[in-house]
Amino acid sequence: MTFATRTAQTRAAIDAALMAPLRSIPAAVAVAERGIREITPFTPVLGAARSLLALATLLTIVATPHGQLFFRSVNYPDGVTCDRPFSAISLFCVWRGDTGGIAVAVAVIVLLAVVSGILPAVTAVPHWWVAWSFNMSSPIPDGGDQVSAVLTLLLIPILLVDRRRHHWQIDRGYASRAPVAKVMAYTSLVLCAIQVCVIYFHAAVGKFPVEEWANGTVLWYWFQDPTFAPAEPLRTLMLWVAGSAAGGAVLTYGSLLIELLLAFALVAGPRYRAVMLVIGSLFHLGIAVCFGLWSFSATMVAALLLYLARPSRAAVATAATASPIPQPVGAPEAAPDSDMLPSR
Repeated sequence: MTFATRTAQTRAAIDAALMAPLRSIPAAVAVAERGIREITPFTPVLGAARSLLALATLLTIVATPHGQLFFRSVNYPDGVTCDRPFSAISLFCVWRGDTGGIAVAVAVIVLLAVVSGILPAVTAVPHWWVAWSFNMSSPIPDGGDQVSAVLTLLLIPILLVDRRRHHWQIDRGYASRAPVAKVMAYTSLVLCAIQVCVIYFHAAVGKFPVEEWANGTVLWYWFQDPTFAPAEPLRTLMLWVAGSAAGGAVLTYGSLLIELLLAFALVAGPRYRAVMLVIGSLFHLGIAVCFGLWSFSATMVAALLLYLARPSRAAVATAATASPIPQPVGAPEAAPDSDMLPSR
């Protein structure tokens, strides 16, 4: 084989490798278009994510003493922050001070309605209002509150076109829905997925310059913090693990690795996403157990459901089998299985 022939073959191989992703774009677009047209995103998975988001905020409001949740100070005499842009329309600024109990009561009623799943199209905007108001007005905002405020906003388009009486059932009439409703629904889910991907990517990359994360000692310091440290005997055990070179490295760098792997799930296939859903949920369960951040962890598990448990024919078929609602006469038969979005 001559040098010219080998050069030509090498160039052809490089061109094929570079053009392969471009050639797959039309096929990926066709798969996505078909999925949007035929696979309903209105499933109990969406409902479970909404209920978890609402439950996290509800637990924070109900389980935290009012004086600690909205503690009064010289800067915030009413216990809420109402000096930010648009804070005048915050639920907790409309009713504050001596009438703050009304705001709490309204928030609890709205959140209980969302947790129950009743009328998602009706509760969508009030849920966002409560989540946004709490994040905007709380003097001690939490990362989970910020995530909840953003996700409930991004979910409004899909929920406004949700015709279900409660979000624990599946929309069996999705095939006959107007194209604009289908596009709105999937656009909402795609925006949620991108947002969660950015959250995990930033959570990992943002820790790289921090010395304690770089040398693997950060969790050892956190386990000594009296505010966040777990109760005994778990505290002693975790201090022993995090205090060792191997244990500290596994906990610290393992956390960063999980966050990066979760970020990469945006373009991964269904099997990878299924594995990462389990790993991510266990990761946040561990955070809840070790640091007591139950509301934050519930919010992030809800985010993982929106991010990783994408609508697919298999998921819809499982939900339809479990649903007691009969299939309408004359409903179109499902086409062969395919994933909702091109993810490979």
